[in-house]
Amino acid sequence: PLSISNSDSRYYTQFWINAVRWLSANKFLSEKDVLEWSLSKTYFPPDVDIKAVLKMKDGSEPASQGHVSIQLLKGDQIIESDLSPTRNGPKEYEVTFRLSGPGEFRLQAMVELKNGVKVQASRLVVCESGYWETMDARCNPTLLEDVANWSGGQFIRADADSSSFMAQLGIKDLHTDEFTKSAVWDRWWWLIAVLGLLSTEWFIRKRSGLV
Repeated sequence: PLSISNSDSRYYTQFWINAVRWLSANKFLSEKDVLEWSLSKTYFPPDVDIKAVLKMKDGSEPASQGHVSIQLLKGDQIIESDLSPTRNGPKEYEVTFRLSGPGEFRLQAMVELKNGVKVQASRLVVCESGYWETMDARCNPTLLEDVANWSGGQFIRADADSSSFMAQLGIKDLHTDEFTKSAVWDRWWWLIAVLGLLSTEWFIRKRSGLV
């Protein structure tokens, strides 16, 4: 029969630790993903106005305008201790700043929600003084169309008729795969099942003198 002498309580302890982490994982992840920075790009030249938008997700809302704090840091050094954000809506804040010289900077936001929970989000911003042609790598449709015409090619826009585009590429059928992700473990019936199994396991160990 099971007894303390022929069992290892380390696995029992680790099981309970993992169970607590599993049940509380969804809460930690939701608090972590409340804030999101939105910038047009990551690399910027020095001494130009940069606009960044702080968005709040998951239906969260700050306690008030004064409970939104934004800082600009370079390593451990604080460059701007209090950037004043402009409120674009109930869940959006816009801030404008400049980078003084080359280096890696971090935009740090701290927001206190109405429920008293403080959440934060950071975004890396890089300043480079040279190679202006690589500063903005966004798509330039006008330039692409000119290059296609100069080289004897064709320019097809992404919003063009898909059938004509497929015909030019020699594609007959278009196959589309759709994936959906649904969380099923954080349901009440899973919680009841887990608690029931844990209680049964504890009762059996108690009867066997292992607890």
